[in-house]
Amino acid sequence: PGIGPKTALALIKTYPALMKRPLIAGGDALFLGWNNDIEGEVKAML
Repeated sequence: PGIGPKTALALIKTYPALMKRPLIAGGDALFLGWNNDIEGEVKAML
């Protein structure tokens, strides 16, 4: 599963370079980055 919004914001504050990675919001989940696992989870939500 993805990470929660509070976790995502904390990661971005701590590691600003993460902003170079896509942040995908789907339902109640946020996904940081993009790979085959995340693609599968996002497609399953559609």
